[in-house]
Amino acid sequence: MRSYVGSMTFPERFADALGRMSRPVARLGHPSVTIPVRDARHPRWAESLRPYGSDSQSEQRWPEAEPEPAAAVPSAPEAPQAPRDASADEERLREALRELEASRRRVERDAQQVNDEARAGLIQQLFPVLDGLDRAVGADSGETALARGIKLVRSQFEEVLMDYGLERIASVGRRFDPAQHEAVGVVRVDTDAEHGMVLEEWEAGYRFAGRVLRAAKVAVGKRQ
Repeated sequence: MRSYVGSMTFPERFADALGRMSRPVARLGHPSVTIPVRDARHPRWAESLRPYGSDSQSEQRWPEAEPEPAAAVPSAPEAPQAPRDASADEERLREALRELEASRRRVERDAQQVNDEARAGLIQQLFPVLDGLDRAVGADSGETALARGIKLVRSQFEEVLMDYGLERIASVGRRFDPAQHEAVGVVRVDTDAEHGMVLEEWEAGYRFAGRVLRAAKVAVGKRQ
């Protein structure tokens, strides 16, 4: 190698470097045709020094060996299932049907109770109107057109309430019942047959859906 590089001019050093970096690597049909090989020490040319046909897109790799599948472990035979008991299934079905029927009856009963309470509250608010008609009828004992009209209105009004389930409590001529009657007066009697009997009714009593909404105000006979 030449050692007088320091005394060479820049063009001479450049030509000398090119000559040292080229060597014949392949013959392409003519003896004088060569392919220059770039220096691998230069980072700019290191990527281009791969073998011909081994770029990143066409580089071939050996296929990796696939792992062998694990040997299958024979599973234990399943135990035979016991036959289902048809009678037990039928019993569970009947029990479910009984619970469903009980739930339906409970819902219907609750709905009927709510309906009865609403009707009872409305009827109790109409009692003062009914009592006013009764007092009007009692005040006019004649057979005038006004008295007949009041009696007719009172009768029709009571029939409407009866259609909603209202019942009038029977009082006069019946044995006194503290659950249905309210004693507000006493009538002296001479016989045992009239003792404890309801002889007069001062205010009518009413019952709705088996429940007393208002007890009848009555006078009871009492033997001296």
